[in-house]
Amino acid sequence: MKYKILFKVVLISMVLFTSIFAGDLFFDKGHMICFKNTSAKANKDSLNCKLVGRALFGSNQSIYIKDTIAYSCHESSVLLLNIQNPKNIILLGYYDMGHNVVDVYVVDTLAYVANSKNGLRIINVSDPTNPYEIGYYDTDGYTSAIYVIDTLAYIGDGGKGLRIINIKDPAHPNEVGYFDTGSVVKKIYVIDTLAYVADYADGLRIINVKDPTYPHEIGYYDTDDYAYDLYIIDSLVYVADCKNGLCIINVKDPTHPYKIGHCDMGSYAKGIYVIDTLVYIGDNDGLLIINVKDPTNPLKIGYYYMESNAVDIYVKDSLAYVANEGDGLRIINVKNPTVLSEIGSYDARKRAYSVYAKDTILYVADGTDGLCIINVKDPTHPIEIGHYATNGSAYGVYAVDTIAYIANGFCGLQIINIKNPSHPYKIGCYNTNGAAYDVYVIKDLAYVADGDDGVRIINVKDPTHPIEIGYYNTNKYSYGPYALGIFVVNTLAYVAKGKDGLRIVNVEDPTHPIEIGYYNTKGLANDVHIVDTFAYVADENNGLCIINISDPTNPYEIGYYDTDAPVWGVYVVDTLVFLANDCNGVRIINVSNPKYPREIAHYNTGNYAEGVYVVDSLIYVANDYGGLYIINYPISNTH
Repeated sequence: MKYKILFKVVLISMVLFTSIFAGDLFFDKGHMICFKNTSAKANKDSLNCKLVGRALFGSNQSIYIKDTIAYSCHESSVLLLNIQNPKNIILLGYYDMGHNVVDVYVVDTLAYVANSKNGLRIINVSDPTNPYEIGYYDTDGYTSAIYVIDTLAYIGDGGKGLRIINIKDPAHPNEVGYFDTGSVVKKIYVIDTLAYVADYADGLRIINVKDPTYPHEIGYYDTDDYAYDLYIIDSLVYVADCKNGLCIINVKDPTHPYKIGHCDMGSYAKGIYVIDTLVYIGDNDGLLIINVKDPTNPLKIGYYYMESNAVDIYVKDSLAYVANEGDGLRIINVKNPTVLSEIGSYDARKRAYSVYAKDTILYVADGTDGLCIINVKDPTHPIEIGHYATNGSAYGVYAVDTIAYIANGFCGLQIINIKNPSHPYKIGCYNTNGAAYDVYVIKDLAYVADGDDGVRIINVKDPTHPIEIGYYNTNKYSYGPYALGIFVVNTLAYVAKGKDGLRIVNVEDPTHPIEIGYYNTKGLANDVHIVDTFAYVADENNGLCIINISDPTNPYEIGYYDTDAPVWGVYVVDTLVFLANDCNGVRIINVSNPKYPREIAHYNTGNYAEGVYVVDSLIYVANDYGGLYIINYPISNTH
């Protein structure tokens, strides 16, 4: 996280248009743009590393129900959830695909997955506890929607239109037809020989697919806003048309569709499902039910508020399964459509910024979700055992004995009792004035990297009454740098200070810290780890910077490694450097000769690797919206 939150809004505005319409760009939540690599599949995009476990899977994008199993798309994974008892949803298994999972369609024992950059993935789910891939087809664009009939998969390829894939042999799918819809395919619905496409800015497109080798448009209706989803009953198409709400289109003559009804919802309609005369709409405020017995005069009859975006819906029996972007799977009882009640949920949506390991317990700084505590005694089955909402933005965490210290953004330092990890609770806090990004604790002192307010030194001998005893203003050398990371060894604090690089501060007298040396790196210093006489700096777009600190008054660079993407976090074990490398995942660099560092292993986590922590042969990666990754790399394998 760290420095990038300061320019996230700028990046969004610069690349949003391009990312929507280009199709071959991968863009998410304001990070850097990563261009599509059509030569590598996500499950093969690793070297000398193996994924062994996942937790905190990220935001929910889509949902499909078959029998008693929900197939839930969470960032880069499909989760298989047992929903037989909606009050006690159980994770049966998952399949990680390395890049955003946008949509899923299940037929018999196969799940067909729209996997954004990686095209179509076909997963065998006959054993829901052990799903595995049996085939794939890499499209040219950003696969965004899927619908399957018989031996054909209809793929929405983002800005690259509609693709028709022959899946008769699921191990070897092949493209048989293609049609450029003009905008971005958000959803597809196929009936008989017609494919109906929610085509974002171009509204509803109707494609004749009688001959799948020659799909061609026969009709269209340009809705007033952005078509996100659609559902068809008889001769009516119901469109979730974003700010325009519900749009009802008569397609009895598909060559001349026309609108017959509309319902303004006052929010952003994104997901839709229809049963009989009831339309279920997911919008930015939750679930809305509309009576369309008279489609020319649709009426709102029921509503269930949710704090985050309801982006997809599946209704079965009297239950609505809602993919809620911020809160995971929500199950709403809709037996009485005028009085709705939630009866179950499965929240896998977490953001992981940094991670700290202590014995078999992981402490994850989880942004606005606070502190998440995970048992990794069996790393193949990590289990969340505790959680504490810090009411801020948890960016950094450090655990000592029975206490976790949280760098909690603008809410400063939070001190949490974790003696019983299943019931953590706050025992103290200190408002640091700035934005606390990182924290390092030695004995009775907590050193806080406090953004534009420098380094704060807090006495935590009595954790219920922390007291600031010292302060170092890192801003006095240039405008606007931020203290983002901190590492303390003996009487020296090493501060990763954004555009001002590495700062070395003497804290022998913590009441009067004094800078004694610095090195201006070429990038933006986000994090730092010290081993012996070397400082390893996560230097954002400059990659890894290795600085000789044998004389702390005169540090100098002796080596660097260009990682091609921003580096946010760094951890060092002996001669191995582990880098949290944004959209490149985790990179492992051999620095036995620090003048010539070389990469020896990597694992692409598919999202945005923010923080990293290593214990024995396990690498714990805080992967922003993608949650927690547990990756095996034999430390002895230094190559």
